[in-house]
Amino acid sequence: MSCKFRPVLLSLVLALVCLAVFGAVCRQSFVAWDDDINVYHSPYLNPATAANTLHFWTSTTLGPNLTAYRPVVYTVYALIAHFAAVPVRVNEFGAIALNPLPFHVVSLCIHIVNVLLVFGLLRRLTRGHDWAAGTGAALFAFHPVQVEAVAWVTGLTDLLGATFSLLALGLYLRWAAGGKWTQIAGATACFILALLSKPSAVTVPLMAIAIDYFLLGRSWRFWLKPLSFWLGLSASAIGMAHLAEHVTLSGVVTPWYLRPLIAGDALAFYGGKLLWPVHLGIDYGRSPGAVLAGGKVWLMAPVPFALGAAVWALRKRVPWLAASILLFCLAVLPVLGLVSFRFQTYSTVADRYLYTALFGPALALASGLSRLPKTLSPRAVLAAGSACGLILMLLCFGSALQVTTWQNSYSLFQTALEMNPHSWMAHYNLGILLTNRGEVTAARPHFVEAVRLKPEYAVQ
Repeated sequence: MSCKFRPVLLSLVLALVCLAVFGAVCRQSFVAWDDDINVYHSPYLNPATAANTLHFWTSTTLGPNLTAYRPVVYTVYALIAHFAAVPVRVNEFGAIALNPLPFHVVSLCIHIVNVLLVFGLLRRLTRGHDWAAGTGAALFAFHPVQVEAVAWVTGLTDLLGATFSLLALGLYLRWAAGGKWTQIAGATACFILALLSKPSAVTVPLMAIAIDYFLLGRSWRFWLKPLSFWLGLSASAIGMAHLAEHVTLSGVVTPWYLRPLIAGDALAFYGGKLLWPVHLGIDYGRSPGAVLAGGKVWLMAPVPFALGAAVWALRKRVPWLAASILLFCLAVLPVLGLVSFRFQTYSTVADRYLYTALFGPALALASGLSRLPKTLSPRAVLAAGSACGLILMLLCFGSALQVTTWQNSYSLFQTALEMNPHSWMAHYNLGILLTNRGEVTAARPHFVEAVRLKPEYAVQ
């Protein structure tokens, strides 16, 4: 294959396989797991007028009991809603006037764009090693933990946050290689859009610094001016997020001296899911209280810190590995539990938090493959290629299987209970769904269990 056309062909293959693996999401419905308050029952998307769209930029109030400032995401929702409007119909969600198909199509397309952005970044960081970069991008594309962000309409915030974060990093690297001021200006604009899509993008400047230090070997004087401005933007975004998305649910705030244990447990959990991506769900039940009460946190939490210390000791010998691990940790840093956030009411960990973070493992795989000795025998090269191909095939199969759990609300919450029988949220929502179907007798045990598990939130 000509080297000139290889990147184009690999990009096409990645896009087509993404369509094959995730294409089923386009036939799926909304789910009664935040899609209601964010989209199909949002008073600002039904209808999506210009005035309502402007509201997303001027206010943090998005509806009853919902505050956030992610205007880019909700503006995209409003644009989609113009093409998704249908005659009002009544179903398990109540009255709804939006077609889920356009929302799922946009999410899938954005995921494909993100995969291609990762491929481009990996090609640059591996100095044009197409096959290694393609393999790393495939890991990012097809790992089953990515399904939640792609199949969930509400996951658009994770997808767009990743899009603009990856664009910011890519343009920054182009500028750093001797580019024009327009590239660093574009990178800054993309970073701002990332912050307005997903608050956890505040760590993008730190990710750029990690790439500069470990992979490019540049002095801190090089990045001081541009990235200091980015860090200032991050500080402003942190303050805005704190005001807009303040923690109001009880049971979330953890004593500061125990938060490193929660963070260590989360990293250990994520490491396990990366290596063995089975039993995935929307509620792992790993809230701070549950983790601390379990007792295993004292065994699990030190593991990632010990591994991190070992990698740091080897940073000069394998800087690409240190950079990859650090990029992964930085991407999930805002949601490790060091700072309390809303979803900790259910769990500190969630698959969607790994969406951008998968760039780290993708970089590790691509960098490792690009550094294989060129003197390897054809048999060794064939064995390595076959092993990577088999693993990627298994990941594709796992993702395609995971997509089916998102086909409707019932299958989603039923799967959630299979993964975590103590999920009061899944019990309550299943009770609501069954009640709306007229199956009151079947719904009653779910309400009873929800009240037993979480009496302050569940309503019988």
